Amino acid sequence: MEKDTRWGIDHSTWSVLRHMFPHADIPVSQVSVNADEPVDYHIELGKKLSTIPGALPIGSGNIVHNLSAVDWHTEAGFDRADRFDEKRQS
Repeated sequence: MEKDTRWGIDHSTWSVLRHMFPHADIPVSQVSVNADEPVDYHIELGKKLSTIPGALPIGSGNIVHNLSAVDWHTEAGFDRADRFDEKRQS
């Protein structure tokens, strides 16, 4: 993992946080994940991040919120997003 300050906060982060914290008065550390990794990898990553005091891991981004892959003509989600959500709820 390495810090990259060349980018601002990604759409998948600010589009969620702007509703939760409209005054943008919280620190944010965005972590990019690898869509090529299996679901269990991301579940374990979330578990590890959840141990950081005061941290609020939010699973929004390439796994379930990928604007470059969206089909604007259907309301169905991606199979991988449904599987991720099912795994998260178990």
